[in-house]
Amino acid sequence: TSLFPPTTGQCLHVLMGHVAAVRCVQYDGHKVVSGAYDYTVKVWDPESESCTHTLQGHTNRVYSLQVRPGSPFPPLVCAVGSRNGTEETKLLVLDFDVDLK
Repeated sequence: TSLFPPTTGQCLHVLMGHVAAVRCVQYDGHKVVSGAYDYTVKVWDPESESCTHTLQGHTNRVYSLQVRPGSPFPPLVCAVGSRNGTEETKLLVLDFDVDLK
């Protein structure tokens, strides 16, 4: 996952961790959240360029996600969608006081 600010278009960070193509990325003002074809959603600290949480257990490729922007406190709310014939959608509520790594 590469991060590009809209003002310059230059790459600021490359976040390494997914083992398949990244399909979607969201920024909530504090964290970066990415979803990929490896069936995972990852939460990143953009300053340290580190993955702080990996959400496993999704049953298909992650095609889309949406986070609640600008919330300075947990939990992070993230809606995740897949295309598996049933149009699986999950609502994930993350509590950063729980270690999900």
